[in-house]
Amino acid sequence: MRNNHGAIAEFLQDHQIASDVKFASAKAEQMDVVFKLIVKEEGLFSFSLIANEVDYFYNNLGLNWAYFEYFTPTQIAKHIHCLIAAKKVAEIGALGEDIKLSMLKKDSALYLCTSPSQEDVRAEVEQHINSTSTDEAINLTFIKSSGTVLPGGSERLQLI
Repeated sequence: MRNNHGAIAEFLQDHQIASDVKFASAKAEQMDVVFKLIVKEEGLFSFSLIANEVDYFYNNLGLNWAYFEYFTPTQIAKHIHCLIAAKKVAEIGALGEDIKLSMLKKDSALYLCTSPSQEDVRAEVEQHINSTSTDEAINLTFIKSSGTVLPGGSERLQLI
């Protein structure tokens, strides 16, 4: 159950999301779609937390705009949702900015980390690539933010 609000999550999944949250940036339309996808499909975090994280991701994290062209809004929503979860794990575990998350699927993988965990994550990526069939093509994208993963922090986010 999603934060003990299963009925609310089910309701949101069946209805159009109308919100007063408005984003001010060149990617406002995409941000709005991403925000609604996270709220509607994920339903784990509060409206305000999701709005703040989406805004920070687009306007302060400092990802190259190629990222927003390469990935679909659905993929970006999943990335942001994973990042929110990873931040919460770091917060609960008193890990500060040591953020690390791996999400593996049959045909894709996503790794999020900051520099304290980068060597562990790079080893995981290498292991994943080495375990991939030699008959399969591989596309590896590495992105490092120019801004910090947390407001006022010092660590930059790495996405692989």
